[in-house]
This record gives sequence, structure tokens and C-alpha cells, in this order.
Amino acid sequence: MSMNVDPIQAMNMDLPDLDTMSEGDMVGLYVALRDAKAIVKKKMKEQIHRHINVKMDALTAKMLGRLDVGKLKGISSDYGTAYRIEEASATIADKEVFRDYVTGNKIWDLIDWRANKTYVRGLVEANQPVPPGLNYSTRYTIGVRRASES
Repeated sequence: MSMNVDPIQAMNMDLPDLDTMSEGDMVGLYVALRDAKAIVKKKMKEQIHRHINVKMDALTAKMLGRLDVGKLKGISSDYGTAYRIEEASATIADKEVFRDYVTGNKIWDLIDWRANKTYVRGLVEANQPVPPGLNYSTRYTIGVRRASES
């Protein structure tokens, strides 16, 4: 096998015996499979949007319209029931104003708390203790960089 494996060919072939592959060929196959994954993912995303989401969005708009016009709570059929769901969204328009409001009024339930992993990692790397109440862990995975085109 060479490092320049066609992504689609790599996707459709059986996985070779990894114990007999060279490290270079493993990297080449990994890059080809990652490329195949990106190709398939992009194509599927386009297909889902064009052939499914657009149609579902049109149906959603039409059914919501019929619920509104008929002042209905739902639409029952032999296939199932459609009903209105209210979805809420709260996004921050001005971070400083919102932070000042929360801290000034001590309304802590207005915010979600989570640890800043970059900051915590910096503490660990500086041999400082992990703040109380946090769990910190690391794990290894593999990174594969494509060879530069020359």
C-alpha cells in the first residue's frame, strides 16, 4: 500500500492486517479514511438538508399554520399526532452587562457553571492543586497530520 490511498477506495476496502502494516502505511490509511469520512459526512449533510430537512421544515410551517388558524392543540391521524412545542432560547447579547446584573443581584441560578479546562490544565502544569469540587483528567488519543505537498 502507498501513503496516497484514494479515500473512497480506503473506505470500501477491508481493513488490512494491522500487525503486518508499516507505521507509514497506517498513517496513510488513517489519512485516507479521515478524508473519506469528511467526504461522506459533507455529502450526507447536503443530502439530509436537500431531501429531508427542507421538506420537514415546510411540513412544520404548514402544520403550525393549521394549528394556529384552527386554534387546535394538536392534529391526530392514523400515523401519529402533531402538536405545538414551545422552545425557549436565551443567549447573551452583552456579556459584561449580564455578568454585572447576575453578580450585582446575586442571581446565580441565571447562569450555568462549568470549569475552564484550559485554566485548570495550566494550574496542573504549574504543579498547583486542582480547585476543590472539580475532577480533572487527561487521556491520550492519536493525532494524524497530512504530509505536506511538495
